[in-house]
Amino acid sequence: MNAKQIRDLYPITKERAYLFSGGLAPVSVRHEKAMKKHMDWLSEDPDDMYVNGLDADASDCRRMFAQLTGCDEGEVAIVESTSAGCNIAFVLIDPVAGGNVVFDDFSYPSRFFHGIYLHMRP
Repeated sequence: MNAKQIRDLYPITKERAYLFSGGLAPVSVRHEKAMKKHMDWLSEDPDDMYVNGLDADASDCRRMFAQLTGCDEGEVAIVESTSAGCNIAFVLIDPVAGGNVVFDDFSYPSRFFHGIYLHMRP
């Protein structure tokens, strides 16, 4: 895809430039279509959606993300937020004596507290 095709997926860009601002981002027409499909399914047959749909969607997400990043599907965790994912990762990582927790200028502010947690862990 070229830049124009990508911008065409986001109706907001017809009227204004949009810059990423943390966790707030515009919805693309693809996302809108997927959410409508999900909401229609939830309205018409919620049991089927919960029993069959969520696992299929999660499996598709894992497969596509694994292909994108070059990892195995089993290495992909689907969590509700970046902060939740960081919480899981920081709890799983054993701190090394004398080690450092490094943050870049673009890290979410909530990640700072994970470093403090690791420092305070016995």
